[in-house]
Amino acid sequence: MHIKKNDLLPSTRWSIVYIVVIPIVVCIFASWNAYQRISEFEQAHYRVAKSTTEIVASEISKRIKERQRNLRVFAKREEKLLHDISRSPDNEALNKELNKKIKDSFPNYFAVSLADREGIPIIDDFDGFVGELCKEDLKLHAQGLPQPMRVHPNTQEYHIDIIVAWNRDDGKAKNETNGGLLFVSFVPDFLFRLLELSNAPRHELMLINHTIKNLIEVTESGTRIKLDRNDYLLTEDEKERILFSSPVENSAWDLVAFRDETLFSEYRIHIINFNLLLLGFFIFVSMLMVGLLLRIEKRRISAEETKEEMFSLFNHDLRAPLNSIFGFLEIFTTTDLCIKSPEKCKHLANRAFDNSLVMREIIDDILDVQKMDAGEMSFDFGEIEIISVIKDTVEMNESHAQMNNVKLLMLNDESVIYIKADERRIKQAITNLLSNAIKYSPENETVTVGIERKNTGVTISISDNGPGIEKDFQDQVFNKFAQSKSKLTRRVGGTGLGLAIVKHIIDAHKGKVTFKTDPNKGTTFIIKLDF
Repeated sequence: MHIKKNDLLPSTRWSIVYIVVIPIVVCIFASWNAYQRISEFEQAHYRVAKSTTEIVASEISKRIKERQRNLRVFAKREEKLLHDISRSPDNEALNKELNKKIKDSFPNYFAVSLADREGIPIIDDFDGFVGELCKEDLKLHAQGLPQPMRVHPNTQEYHIDIIVAWNRDDGKAKNETNGGLLFVSFVPDFLFRLLELSNAPRHELMLINHTIKNLIEVTESGTRIKLDRNDYLLTEDEKERILFSSPVENSAWDLVAFRDETLFSEYRIHIINFNLLLLGFFIFVSMLMVGLLLRIEKRRISAEETKEEMFSLFNHDLRAPLNSIFGFLEIFTTTDLCIKSPEKCKHLANRAFDNSLVMREIIDDILDVQKMDAGEMSFDFGEIEIISVIKDTVEMNESHAQMNNVKLLMLNDESVIYIKADERRIKQAITNLLSNAIKYSPENETVTVGIERKNTGVTISISDNGPGIEKDFQDQVFNKFAQSKSKLTRRVGGTGLGLAIVKHIIDAHKGKVTFKTDPNKGTTFIIKLDF
C-alpha cells in the first residue's frame, strides 16, 4: 500500500484511535463506578439507620417496661400509704410523705397522683400537673385498654406517664379490698440522652407520634418544646431525609432516623469530582500520548523529507559533477582529443577537477553532519590569533570568488586578537559562510568580512549584497538540508548542510551565530566568540 509522505502511518492512526477511545471507556467505567459507589454509600447508611432504630426502639421499650416494673414494686411496697391517701386525699402530711418517697425512688419524676379503679383522679388537678391527656390515659388503663406511651404537653414540663394498679386488704371486712391506680409523670430525659448517645455520624434520631401523623415527640435536644421552629410537624424536606423507621412497642411512637441534609449530596459531589479528576488525568495523558505520537510522526515525515532531499542531492548535486568527471574520462580513454587538442583537453580536465572538489566538499559535509548527529565531531581547542586565521580563510576562498566574479574585502581595525578556539573548525565555519555569500552575490559585487573586538570577545561579520533571505525561510536557515525554494537557490545548488555545520561549530565554541537580512539588499551573518 502506498503511503503519501505527509500521511500518518496506519499503526499511528490506530494508536491515536485507541488513545482517544481510552478516555471514553474510562468515562463509562467511571460513571458506572460512581453510580455503584454512591448506591453502596446510600445503602450502607440505610443499613446503619435500620440497625440503629431497631436496637434503640427495643431499648426504649425495655426502659419503659423497667420504669413500669419499678413503679409496681414501689406500689406494692407502699400499699398502706397509698391506701391511707385514697381514704384521706386532703391529708397534706400523707401527700408530702408520698411525694418524698416518690422523689427518693424516682429522682426525675415530674408529678404523682392517685386514681380510683375507674380511673377518676382521687387527687384532682394536682397543682395543675395532671392534664386532660393524663386523665385519658387513666381511663384507658382502668378499662384494661393499652395505654399508648406518648409525650404530654404541659406549661411546666413536657412529660410521659407511667400508670400501675395497686391493691390492699384493709382487714376490716373479710374479702374487702381497696385499690386504685398510681400515676407518676416523668421528664423523658432518659429518652433524649439515649437518642443522643445512639446516633450514627451525620444521622439524627427522633421519636415521631404515629397517631398524630408526623408529630415530633422527642429529639436529641429534648421534647418538642425545645425545638426552635414554627410547628412540630415534619417538613417535606425532613420526610425526604428519612432513612428508616422502627415502631416502639406499647407506645404511640416510631423511632425515625434522618440523614444530614448534605450527607448524600456531598458524597455525590466528592465521587463526581474524583471521577472527573480521574477522567481529566486520562484525557491529559491521552493528549500527551497523542502529542507524542504526532511529534514522532512529524519527525518521521521530516526524516522522510530529509531522505528525499538526500536522494535529490545524490541524484543532482553528486550526479552532475560525477557525469562531468565520467565524461572527461570517457573522452580521454576513447578518443585522441588530448593529442589533437591539448588545450581543450586541459580545459575539460580542469572542469573535471573542479567537479571532483565539489563532490569532495559535499561528501565532507555529509560526513560532518553524520559526526554531528553522533556527537563525534572532534575539536582541538587552543589559543589562536583570530585575525590571521580569518585572513588566511579569505585568501583560501579568493579563487572561488574570482570564478563567480565576486570580490572579497576584509575590514579590521585591530592587529592582533587572541581567542581560545579550534583553528581548523573556525576556518571551516568561515569558509561555509563565505561560500554561501559568494554563491548568492550578484556578479561584480563585494563580500565584506569584518572583525571587531568587544568587551568579552570578538564579533565576525560576513555580508553580501544578494537578494536576502525570504521571510518564510528565515526560521529554517540553520536546519539540515534546508534550502530556499527560490529560483536563485535552485540555480546555485548546494546541499543545505553548510549553515547547519556552521551553527554546530559555533555552538561547540559556546558562541553564537545570527543573521540580519533585508530583501534585495543582502544578508549579514554574525559570529560572536568569547575570549
